[in-house]
Formats: sequence, C-alpha cells, structure tokens
Amino acid sequence: MRWAVLIVAACASGARADHSKEPDAILRRNIFCSGCTVAPAGGARASPLAIELISTMVCPRDALWSMAVLRERTARGEARLYRSGEQLAGATVIRVVNRRVYLTRDGRIEYLELAAPARAAGAPPDDLRCAGTRCTIARDLVEQLLRDPTRLVADVRVFPALRDREPIGFQLGFVRPGSVFARLGLERGDTLRAVNGLPLATAGQVMDAWPQLRHASRLTVQIERAGRPLEMDFSIVSAVSP
Repeated sequence: MRWAVLIVAACASGARADHSKEPDAILRRNIFCSGCTVAPAGGARASPLAIELISTMVCPRDALWSMAVLRERTARGEARLYRSGEQLAGATVIRVVNRRVYLTRDGRIEYLELAAPARAAGAPPDDLRCAGTRCTIARDLVEQLLRDPTRLVADVRVFPALRDREPIGFQLGFVRPGSVFARLGLERGDTLRAVNGLPLATAGQVMDAWPQLRHASRLTVQIERAGRPLEMDFSIVSAVSP
C-alpha cells in the first residue's frame, strides 16, 4: 500500500508533460521501438503472454513515470514495477494507461488489461486497528488498495521533499479525512523517509524497495513530522483481531 502512494510521488517529480492519453495516439507514437510495425487505430490485440497485470498508476504530467505492477505466471514469478522501455517475457512495455499496459512483441502491439474488481457487499468493519503509532492492517485491505490505485490518488497527495536541494523523501501534501491513511495516523506535512531501513529519497529507491517489501508482514516507517523523527509500525495480517 505504501508503495502505490510513493509511485504517485515519482509522478510528482516528473519534468515533462504528456498531453495525449488516447490509446490510438499511444500506438502511433511508439518512442521505444522505432523499428516496430505500428498498429493502426484499434489494431492492438490482447496479449497471449502468461503475465498478470496487478495494478497501474498513471502519471498525467509525464507518461514515462506511469508504472504498472506485473508478474510472470511462473513458479518463480515475482511482482515488480515496470515502466515504458522495460522488458519481460520477450516483450517491451511501451505505455501504461489506466487499467491497461501496452507491449510490443515481434513487431506487434499487444495489451494486458486489469480485470474489473469484484464489488463487495460492504466494507469490512475491522480491517484496521491502531494504538498510538502501531497499527494492524488486514491483508485484504492492502490488496484492495493495490488493485485500485486511483483510490489512492483521491485519498493522498505526495510531493518530493528537498533539503539543501537534495531529495530526502516524499511529503504528504494532502490526506483525506477518514481515509485509510488518516486512520493510520498519517498527517498533512509528514515526510516519508524510509521503510524497514530502506531509504525512500528518490523514485529509483522506491522502485528498488518494491520487490523487497511487496509481501512484507511488517512495515516500520520512518517519517519526519514538524522537523522531528517519528517511527510508525504497521503489521499486516490475514485478519484483524477485535
């Protein structure tokens, strides 16, 4: 969950704007495979590759910072972040849009699509409990947030934090009252510095941390609040005890 938030931060640090979000325009402008045969409008096909699309995070400011969580369906396949230009299973990611990833393979344009999430009858009443800076979170809640990162965008805003012109982490510019992040005790102005001892000063460090912490059962989060260090401890469990 923390990582989807920080992907938004990587977007916030993007320098270039991308004004076209239409899939057909995307396919006509394949900047990562100039020698590929570009599909005509509507010519992309569903990819037969054994790759699971877990979530997407779209950066409207710079398409190169849009990212997807993908996993090869193999015994050793692990979920990790991909963005345009990166390769897996013999294909190259050329664009990430909302709920879809476009790939090029053997001169063809293919796509992976995120399955529509199942709608629960109601939110579970005991998915998160906190006592001070220690919280217990249901794994199902974490997975729901990762599958629907657009919900994160509505609940929190993050921006690169600089000190002496050097990046030190990511600052929360907005936390929606009543959101998961507010319930966890995070506040506007908090700066996320590290998780489980891994520094989070740059988008690259966030991407490096993702595979190590994707399935972690405990997250020790170092933040800075009003200029003072604060440590928060989040335990992720199958079910939260009453």
